[in-house]
Amino acid sequence: MMSTASDTAAERYARGWAKLREVDGEAGEQVINSLCDISPDLSRYLIEYCFGDIYARGKLDLKTTELVVVAALAAMGTAEPQLRVHLHGALNTGNSRQEVVEALLQVAVFAGFPAALKGIVAAREVFAARDEQGKPDAPLAPAAAAPAGTRPVRGEEALERLKAGQLRHLHAEYDAIAPDVVGFIVDFCFGDVLSRPALLPPLRQLLTVGMVTAKGGLTAELEFHIRAALHLGCLPEAILEIMLLMTVYAGFPAALNGIAIAKKVLAEPTGGPAGSGQ
Repeated sequence: MMSTASDTAAERYARGWAKLREVDGEAGEQVINSLCDISPDLSRYLIEYCFGDIYARGKLDLKTTELVVVAALAAMGTAEPQLRVHLHGALNTGNSRQEVVEALLQVAVFAGFPAALKGIVAAREVFAARDEQGKPDAPLAPAAAAPAGTRPVRGEEALERLKAGQLRHLHAEYDAIAPDVVGFIVDFCFGDVLSRPALLPPLRQLLTVGMVTAKGGLTAELEFHIRAALHLGCLPEAILEIMLLMTVYAGFPAALNGIAIAKKVLAEPTGGPAGSGQ
């Protein structure tokens, strides 16, 4: 249920608490209690705005929302306690442990290995805590056999799925200054990570849009990945919903920047020019 201008603070608060309980009511209560002595207003805003206004909009399913939040928080690398809350939340809302791990592996591409390693360590500790509590999560999958095809072939197929001709564009952009980087993009980013089958390509693009928006300042890359998400069938409403979600986790400047970039991309005719990002 979306908020309206006539909603009272009590209605927004009640709606927010209901939504927070779906994510992780126990952790939410701990956060609220920890703020009572120093900033009860912040705890109220957390319930009313974050969950009563944004989460309660319901335009992006809660399972996807929480996986996007996990990826964005891990990519920012500065909010480990909140990441742990949302690791629990991602599992509580129906994601498997393997889906969570896959999202964190993708962080290595867009925010680097230190951020991905921090996220994986946090996930391991959350999984262990949930095992002690007897939570019935879908388990990690056993190690998979090496996928078919070579890394360059897998990578080129995954890259070209996002934008036809993008490999040629990358060679034109980077060969004169850093010719090896295109091979690393194709082989590692796409051949090793983004072609993994545990997450579908449209979901991977929504995770990427969330991460790149949260990181901020990556205009060309965000343009490219918004176009790619649309090309793969993601709805404009889902992309804009992620931007609103980032008001909570990355702040209004990052979200407004993302909305401005999305506005530009959505105004283009189908098949607009490729961006210079990955």
